[in-house]
Amino acid sequence: MDNKTTTIVPSELFDLAELLKVSRVVSLLKDGILMINLNYIETYFIFDAIHNSSILKSQKKLLIDKLNKTVNDEFFYLIKTLKNELVIDNEYTRELHEYCKEIANFEFFDLVGKNELVKIKSDLEYTSRSFDYTKIKDKY
Repeated sequence: MDNKTTTIVPSELFDLAELLKVSRVVSLLKDGILMINLNYIETYFIFDAIHNSSILKSQKKLLIDKLNKTVNDEFFYLIKTLKNELVIDNEYTRELHEYCKEIANFEFFDLVGKNELVKIKSDLEYTSRSFDYTKIKDKY
């Protein structure tokens, strides 16, 4: 689709029923990424609420420690990698980074009407760097 936002799919070249199936799969992937993104932001707000609360620092540390046991750091690495930011330079994260770049660069589309494709943006673009909850974790 290049830089265009819409394109018409010629019915003589593509099976429109199959295209509809692919469109639904792409939509599920996009929705899944949106849920990961929302979960990432909500995790940040939980850390931030603890950090900015008026409770004692020892109580904050206890709560942050408990929260750390429930938050998978690979989730953070995934978000950073999808945003093309390498977190730790080792073989595992470099490999993860390469795989996730494919997702970050994926052209999402939606099928509208009978045979018109519309290019849509990934929700990853809306994740601000200010939602980096590891900066709060590191203080405790």
